[in-house]
Amino acid sequence: MDATVTIVNYNTVDKLRDCLRSIAETTHGMALETIVVDNGSRDGSVDMVRREFPDVRLVATGENLGFGRAHNRAMALGTGRHFIVLNPDTVVEANTFRRLIAFMDETPDAGACGPTIKDASGEFAHSGHRDFTLMHVAANAFNVRALLPSDAFLRKHFGRWLGKVHSAYHPHDALRQVDWIDGACLVVRRETYERVGGFDEKIFLNAEDWDWCYRIREAGWKIYHVPDVALQHIMHQSKEQVYVPSFVAHYRSMLYLFRKHYGRASYLAVKGILLVAFVCRLFLATLERLVPIRRRPAREAEAYRAVIVEALRYQPPVA
Repeated sequence: MDATVTIVNYNTVDKLRDCLRSIAETTHGMALETIVVDNGSRDGSVDMVRREFPDVRLVATGENLGFGRAHNRAMALGTGRHFIVLNPDTVVEANTFRRLIAFMDETPDAGACGPTIKDASGEFAHSGHRDFTLMHVAANAFNVRALLPSDAFLRKHFGRWLGKVHSAYHPHDALRQVDWIDGACLVVRRETYERVGGFDEKIFLNAEDWDWCYRIREAGWKIYHVPDVALQHIMHQSKEQVYVPSFVAHYRSMLYLFRKHYGRASYLAVKGILLVAFVCRLFLATLERLVPIRRRPAREAEAYRAVIVEALRYQPPVA
């Protein structure tokens, strides 16, 4: 097998159908196997796959195992020379998989790679990233991007400079080495998987792709963004169904991974950043309810409170 495509699905039946169709339509002549792990969907996803895609191997867990644990289950079954970790809310474009597999075969120091990601409107989304830092966590927690011009504008006019700080803003016009690739489409060679292992199952959701790429780099391989092929990612389809738990899971992952990779001092700094940022955001959200300049969804204030509680009580799991 050239590759094993692993997809974890949670209640995205229509998007999963489109994804599987796009794989079938764009990979003629390739030796691929596709494994779908369904994390307890209640929308008919399991029956749809069995009925419409009999060649796809289906693992119906009956429960939500989380992103990394479910992908690990699929990879344990896979026989491909490479693994393609893929989100169900993606549409694969022509030659994307063929190019990525060829790149991996031609680049022995590549432990992983990924294509350019486009959003639902066809605009470039973040493709290839630098490691998370305290500055990244603070900018995200304080929602600095809401005050900035669009990503497309920044990439076009300031990308070369901003790309040194946040590689997502780097123009997508040349092959480049990055720190990590988004799990929406992440290609990892089997040798790398066998040496490094799969996703860290202590992470239920969010940033497990960063952690995996971090460990791949520690083992001596490089990570590449391959810009000349792309896929469309209709983002956050599963997360929107569980907005508050997903929102909290992202920051729980930051707490865990900063402790794991950077030590106790960085972990405590993340705790402090989250407490200050979300106390401020909750205060502003409360003011907006009293003086309704902009109607903020009630779930946002709920999410801010939940992150504050999580930051106060969270303790990293024992290694």
